Amino acid sequence: MDDHDRTSSGARWQLCLIGILVAACTTPALEKDATYPIGWREIRGAGPECHGIVGTFANKGVLVDAAGKEREAWLTGLLPFNQAVPLNDTVRARDAMRTCERVSLRVESTPWRAVIGPDAKHWKLIVTAARPSGTQPTAVSDPCSEFRLPEGLGYPLEANSDLLPSCTAGFFATANVGRGWSASNYRKLTLDSEGALIIRLEVGTVTPSHVGWARFQRLP
Repeated sequence: MDDHDRTSSGARWQLCLIGILVAACTTPALEKDATYPIGWREIRGAGPECHGIVGTFANKGVLVDAAGKEREAWLTGLLPFNQAVPLNDTVRARDAMRTCERVSLRVESTPWRAVIGPDAKHWKLIVTAARPSGTQPTAVSDPCSEFRLPEGLGYPLEANSDLLPSCTAGFFATANVGRGWSASNYRKLTLDSEGALIIRLEVGTVTPSHVGWARFQRLP
């Protein structure tokens, strides 16, 4: 790629990022809709700076698709991949994490001074899977794996990163940003009134389509 292509690509990505951030800032708080599973608790929201999703949750939960069909789901497998990592390697690594019963989430943010438009924050989700080391509910857990979303600095600080995390309107969102200026896969993380982790899955571009809802119990 020559310098002109790099400059043009960088400018396009800046415009794409601005559009996504503006859309995120104007998106209403995540609320249940007609596809929200009957019997699930009310959505409470992720709280300021999304600190509500920080904590430990069961790795095994339930996913209810848009048609109302229910199946098992694993939190470590449901969270998005870093597209720069070979897909087969990532899938195998995530499948191996099914033996990890507990998943701890941590959110980090750093200021980012935008070249164009308002300043923003760069977000990162740290995911630590663990196995209990004893039989008591309060027993210490042994870490079995950890990954970060994004793994490196993330877009726009890394040119080859396709994963854009953000915190806005009561939920933490991750979007896999496609090369065609589109965010095609969304995971929106929030809480219900019992403190369980709720994830809304969406796919699409300007108006994403709902794919399903997932729920993971909070653990001590």
